[in-house]
Amino acid sequence: MNHNKIKILLRASNWLGDNILTMPAVYALREVFPNAHIAIMVKKSMSDVWKMTPVDEIIPFNFRKGISGLQDRWNFAKILKRKEFDSVVIFPNSFDSALVPFLAKIPEKIGWATDGRSFMLTKSIPKPDFLKEKQQFLHYIYLIEKWLGKKIYADENIRLSIPSEIENKISESISEKKIVGLNPGSTYGSAKRWLSDYYAELAIKLVKEKNVEILIFGGPGDKEICNEVFEKIIQKESSTKQCCKNIAGKTSITELAAWLKKCCCLVTNDTGAMHIAAAVGTTVAAIFGPTDWSSTPPLGSDHKLIKTKVECAPCMKRECPTDHSCMTSISVEEVYEVVIGIM
Repeated sequence: MNHNKIKILLRASNWLGDNILTMPAVYALREVFPNAHIAIMVKKSMSDVWKMTPVDEIIPFNFRKGISGLQDRWNFAKILKRKEFDSVVIFPNSFDSALVPFLAKIPEKIGWATDGRSFMLTKSIPKPDFLKEKQQFLHYIYLIEKWLGKKIYADENIRLSIPSEIENKISESISEKKIVGLNPGSTYGSAKRWLSDYYAELAIKLVKEKNVEILIFGGPGDKEICNEVFEKIIQKESSTKQCCKNIAGKTSITELAAWLKKCCCLVTNDTGAMHIAAAVGTTVAAIFGPTDWSSTPPLGSDHKLIKTKVECAPCMKRECPTDHSCMTSISVEEVYEVVIGIM
């Protein structure tokens, strides 16, 4: 195999957090193939995050549902075929994620032996039992290692390269106070959200006792809950208004990364923004209730995981069928002390 000439396609996940968790494997692959052409096939909404990484090409897709989606996949496969990739590594587990590379007739197709798709792969890799106990990012490294037939060095402390013009623009709006970010939303469901009242009380306590600025983060789908937190802050303590800013739904992924980099700490539910913060070097205070803190914590070793102590967690449910005690049991004072420790 001529490492200088090969063209490698990587099929990314559809979720923001999972995209970040594949990056240690992707960065390691770049070290193995420093001169290869590495492209990423990724959902259009996730393409911006890959602009901050060492891949050479981003190939975004946005498939429709139903019969129209099948036509979209067929057309996309024809585009990929013309690009003449030598190999494709498929990170997701699904049948659908292997379909387009299969239709594109890419010579070497590597992926997990899951979801009845092994016939579409040239190298179908079973998931060993020991990976069940490992963090998710190690699964992707293992997949690359099994493809290459050797161990690779992969550093989990990856960093996104934010465009300088974005960083400079953000810097112009920053005061000299320390900034604590709050990320009260979640796309997975309401079960993994720490209470909006708690976020508001934490913000007020930090402003009054530590003289910080509060920045509230969230994607377009989080605007309602972020607005609720912001309004509760103002209602409970109107004097804190000048120290709080709500930018939920107002940033691109690159702008989100730049703002998160300016924070000394991000208090967050288990979401994509948590992983972005870790990838720009911001220390995270991550609140885990129903989701698995052992599988998908933020990358890096300095972060603080605030885990619920109730027996039913992690249940992995989107909505809590009982009293949401996994989140109500985590107090404002407990999270405040963690944030102070980070600051």
